[in-house]
Amino acid sequence: MLYIDLLFIIILFSSQILDNNLEFFSVFYSDFKVIVRSPYRWKLKNWIYAGIIICVTIALYTIDDSITSLMLQNISPFTKTIAKTAKLFGDGNFIIISISAFYLCGLIFKNNRAKKTALLCLESLLITAVFIQLLKFTFHRHRPSSGDLFNTFDGPSFSGANLAFPSGHSSVAFSVLTVIAIEYCDIPIIPPIAYSIAILTAISRVHDSAHWTSDVFFGSVLAFFIAKFITENHKKF
Repeated sequence: MLYIDLLFIIILFSSQILDNNLEFFSVFYSDFKVIVRSPYRWKLKNWIYAGIIICVTIALYTIDDSITSLMLQNISPFTKTIAKTAKLFGDGNFIIISISAFYLCGLIFKNNRAKKTALLCLESLLITAVFIQLLKFTFHRHRPSSGDLFNTFDGPSFSGANLAFPSGHSSVAFSVLTVIAIEYCDIPIIPPIAYSIAILTAISRVHDSAHWTSDVFFGSVLAFFIAKFITENHKKF
């Protein structure tokens, strides 16, 4: 599936180059730098938001085990079906193919809005992935399915095991669906549907014992704010 992902990314990039919009990708790099350096320019309200997010994450962390236990007690065939479907929207392969198909439809039908949205989704997805992976390899938190305690962390390493914090699927869903919700906010039904799917994707990870609640909360919120910044920064395109 990795080769399929790369193929679709190449299609997106080459199509955009043919459209003579190379400026988009120079801004892509600029966006990443701005996001990395943004804490140096934060105002008081930004630090308050960050503080609230951290406090909520810590609060959820203290009850992670209880929430997971409660979730496991209420699993049913219906919840399994919902979780299985919602999980797709956090799967990198599914999302990359979906973004690519959306962009290609924009090319075929000459819909600039669709092309722009697809490219913003791709940028949001890739930039979010960088931060999520960095945090995963920093903390190496054990997943609920491992049977270990919620407070089990291995610390920084390059190991590919125990990468619970933050949730990758949750961040993938919010990084893409937030962009769609914002870009198509003039269609009343789109934002509620987009955010509902993203939330269900996050919940599905707790349901499947793949992540703790604090994992999905932090991953979702981080992706949301990155996607929000990117869409607002690209309004000129």
